[in-house]
Amino acid sequence: MLQVVTDNYPSNMAAKNMLKITRPNNFWSSCAAHTIDLMLEAIGKLPKYKSVIEKARSLTVFLYAHHSTLALMREFTNRRDLVQPGITKFTTTFLSLSCLVDKKSQLAAMVSSTKWDDNR
Repeated sequence: MLQVVTDNYPSNMAAKNMLKITRPNNFWSSCAAHTIDLMLEAIGKLPKYKSVIEKARSLTVFLYAHHSTLALMREFTNRRDLVQPGITKFTTTFLSLSCLVDKKSQLAAMVSSTKWDDNR
C-alpha cells in the first residue's frame, strides 16, 4: 500500500484515475497547502470579501505607488510593510489584510496628521 499526496491539477487527477486501475490499494490525498489555498481563493470570491479585498488592494497600490505616501506610511508603521508576501497570491492577500487590520490605528493616525495634509 502506498499513500500519494498531490494537488488537484487535472494531470495529477488523470494519473490518479489511471493508477487506480492497476494499483487499487494506493491511497490518494490532496496536499493540505493546496487545499487551504483553494479555500482562500473561494473565500476571496465571495461578494462580501471580494469588495474588502478590492478596497485593500486599492489602498496598498496607492500607498506603494507614490514615494512620499510610502515614506509616510513607513514612518507611521515603524517601517513595517502592509503587503506580506505569501507562498501564493491568495495567502498574500489574506496576510496583507491581516496586516492592514493590525496597522489600522497607525494608518488612521497617518491620514489625520498634518504630515498627510503637507504630503498632498
